[in-house]
Amino acid sequence: MNPNNFTHEIDAVYSRVEKLNRQTDAAGPSSTNLLEQAFAELNTTLEEMRVAEEELRQQNEELIFSRYAVEAARERYRDLFEFAPDGYLVTSLQGVVEEANRAAARLLGISQRLLLGKPFVTFVEDDQRREYRSLLARLTQEDRVQDWNVRIKPRHGAAFEATLTVVVVHSREGSPAGLRWMLRDITERKNAEAQVRALNADLEQRVQERTAELEAALQREHRIAETLQRSLLLKPSTDAFAGLAIEMVYQPALQEARVGGDFFDAFALEGGRVAFVVADASGKGLAAAARTVEVKYALRAFLREYPYPARALSRLNDFVCEAQRLEERSEVEFVTLALAVVDTATGELTYASAGAEPALLLRSDGPVEIVEIGGLVLGIESEIEYAATTCRLGSGDTLLIATDGVTEARRGRRLLGVEGMARLADRREPGATLPEIGQAVVSGAHAFAGGALGDDVCLLLARRL
Repeated sequence: MNPNNFTHEIDAVYSRVEKLNRQTDAAGPSSTNLLEQAFAELNTTLEEMRVAEEELRQQNEELIFSRYAVEAARERYRDLFEFAPDGYLVTSLQGVVEEANRAAARLLGISQRLLLGKPFVTFVEDDQRREYRSLLARLTQEDRVQDWNVRIKPRHGAAFEATLTVVVVHSREGSPAGLRWMLRDITERKNAEAQVRALNADLEQRVQERTAELEAALQREHRIAETLQRSLLLKPSTDAFAGLAIEMVYQPALQEARVGGDFFDAFALEGGRVAFVVADASGKGLAAAARTVEVKYALRAFLREYPYPARALSRLNDFVCEAQRLEERSEVEFVTLALAVVDTATGELTYASAGAEPALLLRSDGPVEIVEIGGLVLGIESEIEYAATTCRLGSGDTLLIATDGVTEARRGRRLLGVEGMARLADRREPGATLPEIGQAVVSGAHAFAGGALGDDVCLLLARRL
């Protein structure tokens, strides 16, 4: 009801009440009390109606405000719908277009006005219409947002790849009432995906070719490194030095990692002396093998110029540090090395170490002795002075020097250690040959570790005859 009309009605009632009041005053006293009571109730009712009028007027103002808000929201929705970058369509459950925005009309090549009332299927490529109708029929049953990829055939222009996002809209009663569609041209995305696939295929081919090249290069490097290491592990004959018998043992931790930095050497010096070397250069592969060649032959040169182990190690350490500095190597490369020089005439043995394991003396008539001397690993710091210790090899005594592949044999948290290596060597049978002693030490280290060792093993044994 219009609040103004409601107010006029109340005013008319008040007028009639006033008229009745005047007529009552003119009537006799017998009816005065009854009428006064009726008028009092009537006045109460009129006041209630006046309050109701105010409430109605307030509600009417709120309704007007709500209507304006709804209209504003509708306009905003209309603008969003109309100017959205993607195509938006409202259709019946059968797919007949009821509303369409500008983007949809542009994509479909037809004006918005002419688009209304047309089945959307007419814009689907002929070979995909059967599938489209099947999907449309299942929409109301599955009742969820769905995405379809279809080829759209606009009224004008070339067909294009598109994605359709569609959702079912329900009535207040909960029954399907229509469909809402979003139409998006994905031609650029498809082209980009095709380009990415082509680039991936090209990249994969290049990776395969490069991998093959790297594998070939690694194989070449491996062959070169193996050749270098074979030269480093060449054994002189057991009787190459008068008054001494020698034996050398090398065993890689893993067969496929055969090229490492371990090497041994034995060569003659002036005055009937012989040098014995066991060393381990950091790293694996060609770089480690090349570094061991440098160290091996540099040490030979220094020892033949200065036949004193401590002095030769100091010069060798300076050489390794200087090579790293001049060649600007990216990583610090170091070498552990044990050096023993034996005088074949007197049996005097001078031993020096650059971070290597202590040497063992296997006395022919006594227990194993550990010959220990400290010294910094080669290649860490230049201008280092090394020390040497001297002892004597008697007839039948054996010198054993080894890399840490033996001493670092591990059982849980326990290491075999130098003492463990000494115990293995001490278990030799009386009269055991050098190969038998070497094999016993290596086999014992394997047994302690429960199988494979974690590093290469390099042993050198020399016995005074």
